[in-house]
Amino acid sequence: MSWTFMRHGLYTDGQLWFLPQALKSGSWATATRNKPRHYVTRDDCAHAVAAALASGDTTQRIHEINGPAAPTPEEVAAIVSGVTGKPPAHADIPVDALRKGLEGAGLPPTLVGAMSGFDIATALGFYGTVTPTVEELTGRAPTLVRDFIIANKAAFLAAG
Repeated sequence: MSWTFMRHGLYTDGQLWFLPQALKSGSWATATRNKPRHYVTRDDCAHAVAAALASGDTTQRIHEINGPAAPTPEEVAAIVSGVTGKPPAHADIPVDALRKGLEGAGLPPTLVGAMSGFDIATALGFYGTVTPTVEELTGRAPTLVRDFIIANKAAFLAAG
């Protein structure tokens, strides 16, 4: 039996879920200890999966699908500020404070656990690796966080 695993990194598209609120408040809180994250767009993931399926390669493989760089939250905040002209400052907080904030925002316990878990894993360095897999599979470089934010500037400004 052949198989292929496609391990997606953290989705760049998630920036649209939480950074607009950071633009409104002027602060983006994470419990990442400002460690890097290898964001990847869902579009890049879809292209990589399609390329893997079309390749005909039937060997057992694990593909690490992530972006071309791993910016820190402070770097992402600076990018958002530069693109939108609004300064969401990054604040690194303890994970318990993050959980309380997410609970206070009305998020369900499962989502609170998942989101705080991503931050814990980031703080431990699990999302800082960068691989060339997207480009190797598709022949094109994955989307930079900056390019994603520029392409979605209107969505950030409308919400922020």
